[in-house]
Amino acid sequence: MEVEKFEIKKNRNIMTEETVNKSYKKINIVFIAAYFSILIMMIIGYFFGNKNGIWNEQSNQAITLTSIYYIFLLATIPFSLYFFNKKNKEWIALTNETEKLQRYERGAVWRVAGVWASGFIGTVIYFFLIHSTSIIFCVSISVVALLFCRTNTRTIFSQLNFEEEDENEIKNIEIKK
Repeated sequence: MEVEKFEIKKNRNIMTEETVNKSYKKINIVFIAAYFSILIMMIIGYFFGNKNGIWNEQSNQAITLTSIYYIFLLATIPFSLYFFNKKNKEWIALTNETEKLQRYERGAVWRVAGVWASGFIGTVIYFFLIHSTSIIFCVSISVVALLFCRTNTRTIFSQLNFEEEDENEIKNIEIKK
C-alpha cells in the first residue's frame, strides 16, 4: 500500500518576503533620511553656526529652554518606542495580514518620526539659540535612539508573527491507495 503525503494550506493572504521587503524599504528610507538629517544639521550647526548663540549659555532663557528640551527628549524617545511596542501587540491580533503590515509600516514611520523630532528640535536649539555643548550630547542620544528604530525583514516577520502563523496553517494529510 502506497502512502502519499500532501501539504494543504488554507487559502488566505500569506505574507511573502517580497511584500515585506517593500515595506522594509519604505521604513528604511524614512530611517536613513531622519538619521542623516540630524547628523547634517549638527555638522552645519557646529561649523557654521553662530558661535556665541543668541542667548548666553548661563542666561535664564537658555537654562529654561535647555531644561524644557531635556524633558522633551526624556519623554519623546521612550514614549515613541513604548507606543510602537504597545500598538504592535494590537496589530498581532489582526487577522488580515495586509492590514497588519500596513499598520506596522505606518507605526514604524511614526516611531522614527518621534525620535527624529527630539533630535531635530535639539539641533535647531543648538544651531540658532544657545550653541551649548550639552545639547550636542542630547542630540547624540537621539541619534543613538534612532538606531533602535532600525528594522529588517526578519524583525518584521518575527514582530508580526507571520512565520508562526504560516507553520500552524500547514496540515499534513496522508492518503492511502
